[in-house]
Order: sequence, then structure tokens, then C-alpha cells
Amino acid sequence: MMRKTPTKSIRSLVSTSLFLAASTLAQDIPFYDGAPNFMFIGNSYTQSNCLSSCVFVGILEDGIPEWGDNFRRSGINPAGHSLGSNLALMETEGTGAGKTLAGQLIHNPVDLKWAVLQDQSQMAGFHQWDWEGTGYYASLQAAIKFNEYIEAAGGQTMFYMTWGRRDGDRHNPDYYPDFLTMQDKLEIGYKRYREATSTPSRPTYIAPCGLVFKTIYMDHLNADIDPLGEDTLFRSLYINDGSHPSIRGTYLTALTIYTSMTGKNPRDINWFPDDLDEATGRQIQDAVSRTILQTFNDKEIDYPWTQAFPARTSPPVTGSITITFQYDEYPEEISWTLVEEGAPDALFFQPFESDIAPEATVPRTFNNLEAGRTYEFRARDSENDGICCNYGNGSITIYDDVQGIPLLHTDTEFTQYFEVFIKVLRTGRAQWVHRSADYQPGTWEDMEVMVAPDFEGGWPGAFPTQPSSSLMINMDVDSYPEELSWILYHQNDNRQWETVNTWDGTTATAGALDSTEFAALQQGWYRFIVTDSAHDGLCCDYGRGYVSITGPLGSADGEMGLVWGNNGQFMREEEIFFRVSERGFISQISWVEVP
Repeated sequence: MMRKTPTKSIRSLVSTSLFLAASTLAQDIPFYDGAPNFMFIGNSYTQSNCLSSCVFVGILEDGIPEWGDNFRRSGINPAGHSLGSNLALMETEGTGAGKTLAGQLIHNPVDLKWAVLQDQSQMAGFHQWDWEGTGYYASLQAAIKFNEYIEAAGGQTMFYMTWGRRDGDRHNPDYYPDFLTMQDKLEIGYKRYREATSTPSRPTYIAPCGLVFKTIYMDHLNADIDPLGEDTLFRSLYINDGSHPSIRGTYLTALTIYTSMTGKNPRDINWFPDDLDEATGRQIQDAVSRTILQTFNDKEIDYPWTQAFPARTSPPVTGSITITFQYDEYPEEISWTLVEEGAPDALFFQPFESDIAPEATVPRTFNNLEAGRTYEFRARDSENDGICCNYGNGSITIYDDVQGIPLLHTDTEFTQYFEVFIKVLRTGRAQWVHRSADYQPGTWEDMEVMVAPDFEGGWPGAFPTQPSSSLMINMDVDSYPEELSWILYHQNDNRQWETVNTWDGTTATAGALDSTEFAALQQGWYRFIVTDSAHDGLCCDYGRGYVSITGPLGSADGEMGLVWGNNGQFMREEEIFFRVSERGFISQISWVEVP
């Protein structure tokens, strides 16, 4: 079977003639030349910010003082090198560090505790090109050989999984277009190193540093934050080249290696480098903890310990919003509610005719809103004229107390009805995800009750006898039914309105209910217009009537209910639009009142 040849853009990397990443950290750094108990073999990712001799030992001294007090390290870290080129450097004793390492691993093996192996930052992701002559094949064989040397020296082997480049790899944009793609490929490559070197009697291990980078990246995405934004924790893990670690990235790496080796809780570490503030350090500790616990509990990665440290038990993050009404001269016309999506009871409900002073400003704060939940705010004006601007300059403001910013402010948008759905993110931040002035029937029982005339029995009138694709139009007429008429249209495939039926009150009985049933309705949009030729509606000088539409509600899975209703105070005309779904249920209602 023919093997696929690597593309030109990555051919130089998968061959043994390696592309060496540009770096100012190209010098070998001096190591302990006696009998080390820790080895770090890698390149500038291991050398950056004094990872092994400063940051790692600082963590080690704080977490396990007896280890830190006896810490002796060795290794080799030339910039841009892979496991294959580092093995060659050691076996040929090509530099002073290579010669020292050869003495410690080949000629006179020392009493090692751990050896940490890091490959060139792109190499592990080229695992699909694993035949002889490729760079990945050379690294895989080097991992096996290094592991044999480490075993002979009495040590354990840990692979230091690196991370995807912040913006993907500009040298290989098709293969590594972004961080996540590159990280996923690196993960596969490092797991193959472990599989190739591990045996039941002597397993090898992985420190999943790149997966901690990924945890932080995903935290941002889940909070609806761009991980590449200028002020994100993820971006700050890198220096300007988007590849090498900043001091934050190095602290993350050292802490991941420490926790992977020891099984100690990273949140117990109280040491931080001088250039890392404690608050950010604690964020990194939390990400390391969650990543290692998840990979341990899911049996995704094996560790040299069997008892996991405890997960964080701090109180859950919650949200808080404040809803402020600036009322006009008639606050008694306003009713509003806030309810958690799917919950049977409202968090708050203000009925019509509440005792509120005209033009008052009334804030109400809702604390402890559960992260991940959606909260539904709805408001209704009984006179359909809103709170601005004929009778005062009223408004509604919804304020996110966690961020300290307004989520929404409206005045003129609100006339008859207004709703906003607010989601609380895992960070406690609130975000509105839906807003509309179109009432969805069956979603606010209190509203449907409120539009009922409490002086008229039988509201909302009759219901259709067919379970779907049906509706009933009810006219509870006043003393002058001959002034009333309605027309029902259906929108055809050409988006033209076709008449379904018409009605007028010339044959209706004054003060009585007249109901018209429709069955076998076609799917699609309908338009209903009710008119009073005298422009005084059905209420209130000549009797108290109402008009309503009932039918199977889409929001209630087909249960019969009120689609739309009016207590008769519509004056000249109202125009209503609604939709019959494929299942024959009614939804997506909106209406327009003509004064």
C-alpha cells in the first residue's frame, strides 16, 4: 500500500533534516554535572524562564521540602531540537552538555528519580508520518532509546506534552490552522510516545501541559470570551511569538509536571514567581487541578499515583441582575415577571393595579442566579401604550451586577408586551440571548389570565373540538354586534394572503357569545383582523365583551389554550398574525393595534 507523501509545507519538518525554530534561547544551559536525580531533556520550551532550576524547584520546595532540598538536575535543552536530535547529541557527545549527559545515562548511569522528555514543539503532531526517514519516526525511536537509558539509571520517564501555538503554525497553516487543531494532534503524538515506551511492569507517564492550556482556552469559549482577546489568561500564557511560554505558561508547565509526578494537590502550593501575581497563579492552579483530575477520573491518562487529590469545593459561581422600572404617570397599567426557564413558580410577579407612585423609579435585585440557567423577563401594559412617551418618560433597565454594566435599556420598544431571556454564564456574567415584543401563547399563564375580563364568565370562550390544525374564534359581542366584523387569511406559497373566512355581526345576538370553529388548517402563517365600524370596540359604554382565539398551543405540546385575546378595548381594529406548525400547533403570535 502506497504511503501518502507529506505536503511541501511540512516536508522539511517530517524529514530528519529538521527546521529549527528561531529563538534567542539557543545556548545550552549548564546543568549539575555530578549525580542528578532529575533530568530535563528538551529545547527552549524547557529552558524558557528557568523552568527546571527555578520554577519547578520553587514549587517542589514548597510542596515536598525533602525533595526540593535534595534537588539535583541535569539535561540538555538546545533551541529547536527534537528528541531525535537530542539523542544524537548525547550519543555522539557533540557538546559539553551532550558529553555530560552521556556520562550520566550511558557510561556511568546515575541514581535517577525522574527524567522529563520534551519533543520539538511541532513534531509530535506529525504522528501520521511515522515511517523510517521522517522526523516523527526519529523522535519515536529516540523516545524508546531514551527510556531504556532512563530505566537503566533507575529513573521513571515522563513526557512533557507541549501545547498548540496560540494562532496555529504559520509555517504549516493548512496542517496546524489554529490552537485546538494543533493541540489535538500533539496530544495523539505524545500518547503514542507513551504507548511505545510503557510496559506493565514499568509504565511511562505524561504531564499534560498542553491540555491545561486547552482547559483555559475552553473556559474562555464557554464564557463567551474570545480566547485570543488581548486581556485573556490564555493569551498571556505565551510571549509575543505565540509559541514560547511566558512566566505564566512556565508556571503552568512546572505545576503540571509536579502534580503529574506526585499526585499532590496543586492548589496547596503557595509559592509563585516574582512576576506572577497570586490571583493569576491561583487561576492556573485551578486549571491544572481540573485537567489532571478529569484525565485521571476518565482514565484518559495514567499517573504514577492511584488516589486522587480532592476537587475544589468552593461555593458555586452565581449571577446577579437588577431590573429597574422608571414608570410613567400610570404605573398601575404595568405587570411584569421574572421566572427561571422551566420553573413552575416565578421569582417575582407584579400584577396590574399595584400600589406604585406615578413616575416612580423602582429597582429590584435578583441574587444567586444559577450559572448555566436562563431567566425569562416579561412585561405587559394593559392599555397598550407602554411607558414612554405620552404620559412620562418611562424606561426599563436590566443591569448585570457581576460585570457592573447595563445589559439592556429600553423605552420606546415597549408598548403592549416585551420579553427578554437572560442566560447566566459559568463565570456569573449575565447575557441576554433573546428579546422580542411578540407574545408566544401559552408561555405566561398570568398574562393570559390578565387579559381576561373578570366581569365576563366563560373566558376565553369555546375551544376547537379537533386536537390539531384547528382553532376557534370567539366574539362575545356588546349591544351593537352589527358594528363588528372579522376576516381570517392564510399566506400561500407565493406569500400572498388568501381569504379563509369572514364574519360580521349582523346575525349575531347582542350580549351573546358567537364562536366559529376551523379544522384541517394548512401549515403556515395566518392573519386575523377584527374591526369595529363605530371605533369604540366591545367595551365599555354599550356592554362588556371580548374577542379571543383558542387552539392547540405549540408551547404547551398541543394542549388547548388561549392563542390571543382582547378585553374589547381595541377601539377601531386589531391585526393578529400567528403560525400553524407542521404538527398542527399554533405559535409565533404577534399583533398590531390600529387606534
